[in-house]
Amino acid sequence: IEDVASECQNGQPAQEADTSVLSDNAGESKAVASPTPEDEQLMRDIDGLMRRELLYKNPSLTVAAVAAKLSKNHRMVSEVISRCRASNFKSYVNEMRIAEAVRLLADGWLRDHTIDTLAEECGFCNRITFYRVFKRIKGVAPTEFLVTESAECN
Repeated sequence: IEDVASECQNGQPAQEADTSVLSDNAGESKAVASPTPEDEQLMRDIDGLMRRELLYKNPSLTVAAVAAKLSKNHRMVSEVISRCRASNFKSYVNEMRIAEAVRLLADGWLRDHTIDTLAEECGFCNRITFYRVFKRIKGVAPTEFLVTESAECN
């Protein structure tokens, strides 16, 4: 999985007075403060934990479970993800899942497995959710992505 922990959202040093806008699942926007150095360190810890323990593969993963593993408050973890990734926890986890799916697709996963199995392996509850999230993040369905990637390699 690509290292997304190297810098927060814009790669610039945090300035406490800065804010950015984050849209929630209902499409409403709210201002989010820029990350502090402490936020950036916690985000690196979150990223490291997620990759090291492959937590994103758990379809019932919660922010509370991640926070407990880090001995942090779940609100703090959620707020740090918002500030550092301009994303909510669910979207952050889904991005990691799709990165894993892309890696498996590139490794030829579908030669021996089904799309349903790929979805489960990456932490999705079902193929429909996997397709929807994959298309939202990558702009195409997984099978179209695979065809496009194969064509680019030839």
